[in-house]
Amino acid sequence: VGIILMNNTAGAGNLNELNFHVSGAFRITDNNDMHHLHTGIQLGLIHKSVNLDNLVFDDQYSSALGDFDPTLSNNEVFDKNKETLFDMNFGIYYYTRERFDVFKGKSAVSNILPVYAGFSTFHLTQPKEKYIGSDNYQYRRWVGYAGTMIQLHDHFAIEPNALYMYQAKNHDINLGLLLHYDLKQGTDHYYINVGGQYRHKDAAVVSLGFNYEEFGFGLSYDINFSGLKTATRGRGGFEISLTYTHQKDFIASFFR
Repeated sequence: VGIILMNNTAGAGNLNELNFHVSGAFRITDNNDMHHLHTGIQLGLIHKSVNLDNLVFDDQYSSALGDFDPTLSNNEVFDKNKETLFDMNFGIYYYTRERFDVFKGKSAVSNILPVYAGFSTFHLTQPKEKYIGSDNYQYRRWVGYAGTMIQLHDHFAIEPNALYMYQAKNHDINLGLLLHYDLKQGTDHYYINVGGQYRHKDAAVVSLGFNYEEFGFGLSYDINFSGLKTATRGRGGFEISLTYTHQKDFIASFFR
């Protein structure tokens, strides 16, 4: 189970989108050494709003001022400036064994290559926005991804991966490669990774990460080379991630 809370605000009109989702995931397969299949669903709400008082429109342009005059009528009709939508997402995930198992010595599954793949669909209900007076659907977003971990040495492994997304006739393809290094200290494993991704016709991403047990830290920067590079001069943006994944089977513990 999980909870996701995300808020995003942008633009002069403070266009705001607040997402709150509750997640539940289930293991389909019984415990075995070779194949693991999971599925999950998210149910939640999307609250969208905009401050129309901060926006100006074509009819508010004043030729006398040579600029926009917010005191003039905008001649626009809006039913409301906020709305709450119901949202639902679904996904499935398959893997043969955990990626970092390649560093943990011999076992019954040591000869099995760690392979993972997943498929997700977002906005299954295609919620309709009406808060600015028009029907605007949240188009379904389809996501597929896959990867593997290949050990090169006792302390080194590479992880090639791929991500594909499709929404409203827009495509996004990412191809990545990470180099992992295991800083083993006794029975503890500390993992450092460095690498990058190629985002088709858009950008190259360089990244650095660190993992220890249930904690993860990541830092990345994308270098833009699409048509936007004229304005951005190739500069992209930093992304920082902190993750914590608790592995305890608390549902079973609760019933025990």
